[in-house]
Amino acid sequence: MAIDAKMLTHLCFVTTDVERLSDWYGRMFGYAPHTRFETPEALTHRRTKGEKESADVVIGELGGRALEIGQYRPIDPPRVGFSHFGIRVDDVDAAYAHAVANGADVYLEPFEAAPGLRIFFINDPDGNQIEVGNLPDLTRPYEAI
Repeated sequence: MAIDAKMLTHLCFVTTDVERLSDWYGRMFGYAPHTRFETPEALTHRRTKGEKESADVVIGELGGRALEIGQYRPIDPPRVGFSHFGIRVDDVDAAYAHAVANGADVYLEPFEAAPGLRIFFINDPDGNQIEVGNLPDLTRPYEAI
């Protein structure tokens, strides 16, 4: 049995300039950012080799789905391009157990990213990152971290 994916919630791109990339997607495709927040420095990812990082993040609607654009600090050397996509599930712990039982390359174990929001990250066999959690509908404004 597979993880019961309810929805592909969003795509995320990393940039060195949030304003520039948001404006470009707005001019080209009508991207309309509705939520902006700064992540706490306590967030730690393997891509920063265990260093603390923070991010300036905007989220908006593009073609009926959410597009997240983030500028992460510190990243050396700067990394740009596709970061991850998100999948909504009802039961985060069951999805994580299934992923582990089926040999997933775990990037981040389940954690509470914001009150009531539990997520984890895995990599597919080609290294593409997937965020799995009880993610909200990101096409609409929401109270961020």
